[in-house]
Amino acid sequence: MAKGLAAGTLAHVPGICDVGADVSDYDKFGGWQGLAFGGTGFFRVEKADRWWLVTPEGNAFLSLGVNHIHPDLLFQEYNREYWADQLGYREVPYSHKGFEASPAYGKWLAMVEEDLGKWGFNTIGGLSMINRCPTGIPYTMCVRFVDNCHWMKAEDISFPDAFSQDFANKCREIAKKQCAPRRDDPYLVGYFYSDTPILTCRGAHAKEGLLYYDNPREEVLTWPRAIAALPAGAPGKQTYVEFMRGRYHGRIRDFNAVYGTSLKSFRELLSGSLPSSPARHEQAHSDEKAFLKEILEKLYRVLSGALREHDPNHLILGDRYNGNTELPDAAMETMASYCDVLSIQYYGHFDEQKADLDMAYGKTGKPVVLCDSCFSTPSEEMPNPFGRWVENQKQRAVAYEGYARGIFSQDCVVGWHWCGYVDRWSASQGFRQHSGIKDAFGREYEVASAMARVNREVYAIAGGGGAHMRVGD
Repeated sequence: MAKGLAAGTLAHVPGICDVGADVSDYDKFGGWQGLAFGGTGFFRVEKADRWWLVTPEGNAFLSLGVNHIHPDLLFQEYNREYWADQLGYREVPYSHKGFEASPAYGKWLAMVEEDLGKWGFNTIGGLSMINRCPTGIPYTMCVRFVDNCHWMKAEDISFPDAFSQDFANKCREIAKKQCAPRRDDPYLVGYFYSDTPILTCRGAHAKEGLLYYDNPREEVLTWPRAIAALPAGAPGKQTYVEFMRGRYHGRIRDFNAVYGTSLKSFRELLSGSLPSSPARHEQAHSDEKAFLKEILEKLYRVLSGALREHDPNHLILGDRYNGNTELPDAAMETMASYCDVLSIQYYGHFDEQKADLDMAYGKTGKPVVLCDSCFSTPSEEMPNPFGRWVENQKQRAVAYEGYARGIFSQDCVVGWHWCGYVDRWSASQGFRQHSGIKDAFGREYEVASAMARVNREVYAIAGGGGAHMRVGD
C-alpha cells in the first residue's frame, strides 16, 4: 500500500485533507499514489469514501479525458497548408491510413502527448481516431455494436433484432476483431458501446432548426416499434407477441382497444403490424417502455457476453447515454447489471445536471463518467458549435472550472471527458461544429490555462480539500 494506507482509506489521506502534504507522486498511468488499493494489472473501480477508478498498479485515478482526438481536422480546406508545413504530410486528398503510415503521425502523437500533459489531462476519450496511442496515456475505446446513435442520419440508423442468434454472432465477431487484440493492454481503461443511442420516443422525434445538442434529422422508429414491425418468423417479433400476450393476460380485445386493431388472436399479431397512431397513446407508450426493458436486457446480456468472451480484463463503460434527453429508467437499471461504470453525455452547467445525476446514481448505484460535454462560444468560423454556449472565451474558462469543481465534488463521479481537442471550423463541413481547446491552427484558447490549473486540483476537490490544495504541483 502506498504511504502505509489501508485499502480504501480516505479520511486522512495526505494531500486531500491535509494542507501542505506532498502529494505529487503519480504512477506511470497517472494514478495518484496517495490512495492505494492494490494492483491487478488492469483498470477497475473501487468504492472507499467515494468511488474511484483504480490504475493497474492499484492507485486512485480520476479520468480527465479529451474526446475527438483525430488528425483529419488538421487537413481541412481552411488549414491543410498550415499543418502540412508543421507536420510534413502533403498527401491530397487526406487519407488517415496514409497519414498513420507517414513520419508525420509520430509528430502528431508527440503533440497530443505534450498538450494533454500540459493541460493536466490523463485519458484519451471516446470517439478518437488513434490506433497507436501516445506512450503512457490511458485511453478508452468505442465499440459500436448497434447503429442507433442520435446524431446519425435517419437512413443510417437501424435497430437490429437483439433476440436473434444472427445478432449475437455478429456481436461476437465485432468483439473478436476489435477487443481481443487489446485484452492484455494495461493502458486501456475500458469500452464504450453506442454514442447517445436512441431509446425513447422523444429521442426518435424529428429534429429541426438551430439546436444546441443535436443535428437535424428526420423522425425514426423506436426500438420496440422496429421489433414489432419484423416479419412473423423473426425471433424478436415472436418475443414481442408473447410479451404482449402476457401483458394483456391473453385478452386480445383489450389489446385491440389500445391499438385500434381488429385482431382475432395474438397469433394474428405475428403477421400484422401496429398502426402509426394507437387509440390510447398513454397505454401504448407504457407498453413500449416496458418492452424496451426486455430489449435492453437481452441486448446488454449479449454485448457483455461477447465482450467478456474476448476480453475479460477491461471495464465495460456501456452505452453513452444522452443526458440532454430523457434518461429512461429501463435503460439505466438494466445497464447497471452489465456495466462497471455508467456513462452519461450531458451538455450544461453542473447545477442543471445535479438532480439527474443524483437520480441516475440512485437508480443504479454505479460510478459515473460524464463522457462528453463542453462549453462553446459561437464565432464566424463556428456559427453553431456543440454544447452550452457562453459569450466569450473568458467565460469558457470560468464555466470549465465551475463544472469541474461541481462534478468532482460528487462521490459517484470518476471522470469527465471534454469535447474536444481541435476546432472544426466552417458550417460547410457539417451543420454542427466541435469546439476545441485549440483553434483550427493550433492556437490555445483561454480555457487551456484553466484546465491546466483545475485539472491538477481534482483529487483535492474529490476529497473535500478545496482549491487551496493542488495535486501534482
